[in-house]
Amino acid sequence: MPPVGKLKRRGLLIWGGLSLSRLSRSQGSRITTRSTDMTFAELMDRVRAAYTQDLANAIRGRQPSLCEPVLRRSDGSPAIDHELGTPVRVDFLDSNGASVSVDSKEKIQFDEFSFDLNRTTVAVAPFAWDWLALEIQGDVQTVEASCKHWFLRWFDANDQREPGRDGLLGVVHFMGNPVPKDDAIFMRIDLGSAAASSLDDLLYALSDASVSRVRLSS
Repeated sequence: MPPVGKLKRRGLLIWGGLSLSRLSRSQGSRITTRSTDMTFAELMDRVRAAYTQDLANAIRGRQPSLCEPVLRRSDGSPAIDHELGTPVRVDFLDSNGASVSVDSKEKIQFDEFSFDLNRTTVAVAPFAWDWLALEIQGDVQTVEASCKHWFLRWFDANDQREPGRDGLLGVVHFMGNPVPKDDAIFMRIDLGSAAASSLDDLLYALSDASVSRVRLSS
């Protein structure tokens, strides 16, 4: 698999001559008026930040053990509660031990675009980092295996990652069961605090799984 971040190192353009002034948050604040080209990784950094800044603010000052914890059974093993068999993280726990969810307050808006990654067509519409919807055209079992492998790599079930300067662990939180419908497979992912390069990694994993098309949205 190509190394994480390769899309950015290739300088892959979203589309030629993209003006940053065309990107705006849903609440209407403009990011910039400077016209320039932008890589896919740079746009994903902005989509991620629209959510993770709120998450970082919500957990600031809390005990690290209460931030982005893995839901576990009484024996300490990760709790698994759906068919795909992937574990779950919550955003944080309050002082009573109840899980608290931090939801996106805004979404970066841009015109939907597409590009080819090897033999896979990737379409990207505006989406929230904590609730990514995937529409995938490919073999169900192969997609399930590839997505599960990717998810566990970015989940860190053994809690080996240390919090960054913002207090975040850089991990994904949740992946729902794949739902086949017509000629596509639908999935939901909470990317949590994972780096923007996690999405780069996922797209390469799906391309390696020979999917013909994947669409990102919310």
